[in-house]
Amino acid sequence: KKCIMPAVIITGHPSCGKSSFSRILSDRVLSQSSKYAITKTIIINEESACPDRTKIECYETSHAEKSTRSALKAEFDRSMTSSGRRDTLVILDSLNYIKGYRYELHCISKSCGDKHCVVWVKCEKHAKSAESTESTAPGDAVVGKDDDTNVTKVWNAKRNDCHSYSEQIMDDLASRYEAPDGRNRWDKPLYHVDTSVAN
Repeated sequence: KKCIMPAVIITGHPSCGKSSFSRILSDRVLSQSSKYAITKTIIINEESACPDRTKIECYETSHAEKSTRSALKAEFDRSMTSSGRRDTLVILDSLNYIKGYRYELHCISKSCGDKHCVVWVKCEKHAKSAESTESTAPGDAVVGKDDDTNVTKVWNAKRNDCHSYSEQIMDDLASRYEAPDGRNRWDKPLYHVDTSVAN
């Protein structure tokens, strides 16, 4: 059998549950390896690509942010192009918040002759806020944007220092997040995951 979807690009706001979902996905796929023809998973994230830096150090300056994205992309490229990986699922567990960056990841997969899907991880409040912002007429009430941010900030506060963001970095990254669009070839197939269901 051939791995049908050999790579998964995770995207979402900071601390919205991306890593938890990535681990669950990895465990679920490996538990049904005969069904999916996958015997190994590789999870790529800031901890693996930048092991000498904390999450804050990965995003505290524009230079650090660019360096982090480059390291993640390089590890994704290596994992996708390594020989004998036809039974391996590569999961890129990071923000992947810039559409041009996701396009570059799409090009890497395409150059390998493989496909990948994009999974947009968000909590229910994030989804409701986005829908309200798009569909609400001027002057109408909008679901509280601060409530959305507070959900992820509460989750972030429960992490240890190495894996948590500062509040300023969280706000900055969230404000610059470029949501995936299933109409773009580099963002499809696009799947939505609501982490608030499990929390």
